[in-house]
Amino acid sequence: MIFQEKLMPKYGALLDRLKAFVVASSINLKYFDITPFGLKIAAENIINPLRTDSQPFLSLLQVLDRKAFGSGEAGELTAPKWLFYDCAEFPGGIFGFGFQGKESSLQAKQLMGLDKDYRGLVPISMLITIPMIEPGVWMSHTLSSLSQALPGEGLAGLGALTKTLAIKVFRVRMLYGATQWDNPSVYIHAKFGPLKLVTAYTPAHSLENTFTYCVDINDEVLIRILTDDSPRTSDYSFFLAVDDIAKMKEMQGQIEEHKAEYWIAGPPCRKDNKAFVPIKMTPC
Repeated sequence: MIFQEKLMPKYGALLDRLKAFVVASSINLKYFDITPFGLKIAAENIINPLRTDSQPFLSLLQVLDRKAFGSGEAGELTAPKWLFYDCAEFPGGIFGFGFQGKESSLQAKQLMGLDKDYRGLVPISMLITIPMIEPGVWMSHTLSSLSQALPGEGLAGLGALTKTLAIKVFRVRMLYGATQWDNPSVYIHAKFGPLKLVTAYTPAHSLENTFTYCVDINDEVLIRILTDDSPRTSDYSFFLAVDDIAKMKEMQGQIEEHKAEYWIAGPPCRKDNKAFVPIKMTPC
């Protein structure tokens, strides 16, 4: 990368071991930056979903999706094959990292249901993004990483690295996203700056404790994360307990009635084994 010497060591180590991939139709690929910050993506790892020979790898992405979300309540969020194609692979894009060749992990192969002699790319992270109507505005649909499922592989920081470089690949200037208040990924999303809440409680979603956010993106933000991703918390008004549905509904009412605006001001913190998110409130 063009600033390799300034990268945080954990990100440099990941880039030394892992290979990047992009899934994009030939229609969209020409609009993307396939050398994000100078990172080279091998031609064989640029996957065109319009080609039949892409199917084996695309099937592995579905396995990754299931492994990352697991069972229970989060399992509701796994995507069927048609949704991958209709909402991600064809109209949008997917960026991620995987093991390949001699760097391949036997543990990762086993987790993904692959034979030990498999020599292809083993995907272990991805960000699925969907374009919105305004140019440069995208929605982050799914961030998946197997770093927790592969604890012995030294994959700390994989989720943040994946999201940061995906945003660069897709030339995002404003990012929307939706996730649950108690989802560990909130810690990653908060790295990108104060997140303005579009919803604080979302009955339209399968999981009502979902919030929707938006954040402005530029290279300065991305480079800061790659070179110094230490937690940053801006001014906040209160802490929201991640299970406080009543407060979420109150905030949602204020948003809908244009009485207040809310931002996630920093990463979650824990007290008495309970997670809280710092919230900035500004009256309208």
